[in-house]
Amino acid sequence: MKEDSHGKEPASEDVAFILPVPAKGIDGIEGKDLPFAAWFLLNEAFSCLKNNEHYACIACLIASVEIWLRRETKKRRLKLEKLIDHATETGLISSEEKDDLDELRKLRNKYIHFDLRKLPKVKDGQVTVYKINDAISSLRKGEYPKGKKVAAYPTPEYEDLIPLLWLAGNTQIFMKKIKEFYEKRFPSKSG
Repeated sequence: MKEDSHGKEPASEDVAFILPVPAKGIDGIEGKDLPFAAWFLLNEAFSCLKNNEHYACIACLIASVEIWLRRETKKRRLKLEKLIDHATETGLISSEEKDDLDELRKLRNKYIHFDLRKLPKVKDGQVTVYKINDAISSLRKGEYPKGKKVAAYPTPEYEDLIPLLWLAGNTQIFMKKIKEFYEKRFPSKSG
């Protein structure tokens, strides 16, 4: 590390990082009341979704909500599962939102701590395929993406890919849910 003018390495709190701030965030989310990190991660999740980076999108979505929950509850040391429970008990989030956040948390854990045996399985031999541009367009309109059912396993070598493809559809659904979560709390003042 480069030394400062006094011949010492700067302390970590003296080092400034310049983050690329999007010129405009997600439509409908102004983020003025959100912690900057939560707003940044929400926008990062949207960018990841547009670029088919589904693992990163899931991680950014839940991290964004976790930052907001920690600020609102003042609970810095609780594990995320307990933090979500506490937010529900205090009325900060609804039981439906709790269910969604728990599902997103579990999804994040399954994919971040990757174990193919623990990932979702196809039950009826079919999966829903989404065209990414159509899905993004639907999300921008506030609609859930529509897909087309196709055979899940055209050949055995694709079987391991199905859980990864499955994540794409769920990422789009959770992006919409988290966007609605924030819109409910921070309605746009410009529209």
